[in-house]
Amino acid sequence: EASAQETTRDYVLELDGEGADAALLNIYGGKITTYRRLAEEVVGMIAAGLATQHAAWTGGATLPGGDFEPGGADAVVQDLLHDCPDLAPEVAARYARTYGTAAKRFLAGATGEAGLGRHFGAGLFEREVEHLVKNEWAMTVEDIVWRRTKLGLRFSAAEREDLGVWLAEHLPAKAKEKRQ
Repeated sequence: EASAQETTRDYVLELDGEGADAALLNIYGGKITTYRRLAEEVVGMIAAGLATQHAAWTGGATLPGGDFEPGGADAVVQDLLHDCPDLAPEVAARYARTYGTAAKRFLAGATGEAGLGRHFGAGLFEREVEHLVKNEWAMTVEDIVWRRTKLGLRFSAAEREDLGVWLAEHLPAKAKEKRQ
């Protein structure tokens, strides 16, 4: 008998249709802790239907910015503060938690917050917003303050509005079309 913890991580895959038929794959259950195994199973099922197979490779791969040792987040914070010494330690800690070593890309060349562009509030700076738009497909205020950074609880209505105005002025034209 499975424990409650094991049961909540379980998932079921149901494939309806095969061969030349249009197939529908339903996924029931799963947790973030099983995403890699689940994704590999899904790709395996789809690949089998397409008659193409490749060995699973994600078991040894890291997520973007996750190229540091387990428990090494403090070292990432110190590395960010070394490269950007005038950055507030709490902002560096959030960057390390949110982006890992990938934060170095949008911090490059800055020695502190003055080099990160406009401050929208709660430690969210223009360079981070540009990174989110360019690399994480963020197109709306909600994408940024709720889905990507979780800063929404700390943002005032005026700060959200200010960020929205900035996005409207700075988003590439194609992204603006998708927003509407």
